[in-house]
Order: sequence, then structure tokens, then C-alpha cells
Amino acid sequence: MSRVESDALSFLASEQVRLLQSGVGWLAAYVLIYLVGYSTLDLLLLESDGLYLVFSIVTWGLGFALMVKLMQHNGNLPNGIATGIGTYFGLSLIVGICVFLGALLFLLPGVYLALRLQAAYPHAAAKGGGVGDAMKWSWAETEAFQRPLIFTFIPPLMVYFTGIGLLLWYEYSYLGFSEFAYQALTITANLFLAVALAWFTLLCVAVYGLLSDRMSDVTQTFE
Repeated sequence: MSRVESDALSFLASEQVRLLQSGVGWLAAYVLIYLVGYSTLDLLLLESDGLYLVFSIVTWGLGFALMVKLMQHNGNLPNGIATGIGTYFGLSLIVGICVFLGALLFLLPGVYLALRLQAAYPHAAAKGGGVGDAMKWSWAETEAFQRPLIFTFIPPLMVYFTGIGLLLWYEYSYLGFSEFAYQALTITANLFLAVALAWFTLLCVAVYGLLSDRMSDVTQTFE
């Protein structure tokens, strides 16, 4: 890893800690709402598809609010939000489809796409423009920092897959679980997923900080 990449990795680590400290209340609120909501649905209202849909929309909106609050704490929105929630929805849809299709190709392409396009969300909020512009910007600007981004993307990804793994464990082994074990496993899985999604949101804001003026000296050196 080059000196510039090492500096970028150090910046991302310190930036995540700083964002965690300044936005701990919003992060905790997101995790708590996600955890309570999905655990309640899984344990008490498992057959309520409509409620799952409604709550998924709620948590998606909360993800947008969390990103905006972290960006405000980070000083990335001095003039307010440059685009509405519609662009965020469009990005979530298009990027989600791309990541899903990539994940079908042995998973890694989907992870790589998610890594390279993560900065599109805060860029759209800060600078405006359309979905395509935000995705092109993220893809171009993350090119020089792929290795540091991989290192920072792995921890929340492992937390996310742990949550998925716990859910799948129950799905294929539920006959051997007691009621208490099932409840504990469901809550634990949702906790892992909530923490992972909050972490991904925090990370995308930190990455945007890396790619913006706060690391302009690093990018200029690299170029």
C-alpha cells in the first residue's frame, strides 16, 4: 500500500471515530428503531407482509435522515441539502439493483459495486444532480482509493453477513430451537443488521469526506 493510500486509510479510520462521537445519538436511535421494529415483526407479526413493507420504507427514510444528520455534523452541507429524498430513493433503487445483480455473480461483484458507489448518496445530497451523475462521480473518485476502501468496508460487511447468517441458521435449523433461543437469535440477528446498516451509512459519509476538500492535499499528491 502506498503512502497516500495509507494516509487515506488513517483518515477514514479517524473520520469514522469522529462521526461516531458527534452523531452517536442519531446512530443509536436508528439502531434502536430498526431493532425494535423488525424484532417485533419477526416475533409477533411474521405473516404481516404489509407491515414489513411499511416498516422497510420507514427504515429507508430513517437511513436518509441519519446520513443527512451525519453530513451536517461533518460540515458537508453548509448550504443545506442540494437534492430531495427522491434522488436518494432513485439511488437506493438503482444501486440496489446493480449490487443485487452483481451479488448473483458469486457475491464479490456485488460487494465491489457497493464499495465503489457508496459515496454517490452523500454527493447527491451535498451537490445535487441526478442519479446517474452521482453514481458516475462516486465511481470515478473512488478509483484511486480502492484498497483503503476495501479495508474499511470489510468490518461492517462482516457484521452484516453475521446477521444474515444468524437468520439463515434459524431458517434451516428452527426445529431444534427452543422458544427462548428463537427469540434471542432473532433479536441478535436484527441487532447485527441494524449496526451494520448504521455503520455503512456512517462509512459512506466518511468516504465522502475523504473525496471532498478535506483530503484535497492527499488527492493532489496522488495525482
